[in-house]
Amino acid sequence: MNLRAFVFFGLLVTVAVIFTLFPQVDQSVSAEFYRSGGGFFLYENPVIRAIHDAVPIFAVGTGIALLMIFARAGWTRRTVAGLSWRAAAYLLAVLIIAPGLLVNSVLKDHWGRARPSQTVEFGGKKVFTPALVISDQCDRNCSFVCGHAAMAFIALGWRRQKDAADALVACALRNPLDVTEGLQIVDSLREMFAGEDRNLGLEALIAQHSSTVIRVAANRALTDGSFKRSNPTSPC
Repeated sequence: MNLRAFVFFGLLVTVAVIFTLFPQVDQSVSAEFYRSGGGFFLYENPVIRAIHDAVPIFAVGTGIALLMIFARAGWTRRTVAGLSWRAAAYLLAVLIIAPGLLVNSVLKDHWGRARPSQTVEFGGKKVFTPALVISDQCDRNCSFVCGHAAMAFIALGWRRQKDAADALVACALRNPLDVTEGLQIVDSLREMFAGEDRNLGLEALIAQHSSTVIRVAANRALTDGSFKRSNPTSPC
């Protein structure tokens, strides 16, 4: 587990522990947005409503766009909008599995936690339940977890890949005589999202690798993305 993953996991556990041991924190935050007799005052704010209503449209549009990119890139074997067919397939899977199936179909419809507006504390008739406790206060489209916020999960697919690119280049340079391994690494770099990290990795191979075959393959991948192999999985 790298440092970034360790920090992320640590923060996740910390937040989970806080909201489990001190559930009143949840209610206190909700109370800041509630006015007696008027409900949650931001609910009818036009800007908030516009953002809220736009997220499902964004989700569908993103899914259609990724499907089109996947088909086009797979047919031409070239990147489309900076994405290879594998990258588009990955992002499409993230969209379907995380916000689509896990959040909206599994957790929100089966966790049973009432929304704040449904609880007694905020004018409703349901009993408040801490976030990590399964309840029977809601039948479907419940409060745990937030479906709109889950859409941000797809942004993980667009993270910078400098560490991965650097590791692949280092692997290729450590084993300059293994041309097969070097070609696999070039293909792995080519399949990354188009951007500075991928390009710098390919440029490093062009400038530093001792094999002419690897340098030519890296140059082709950098200039037109035409290099391809049947097995792109990197050995490193």
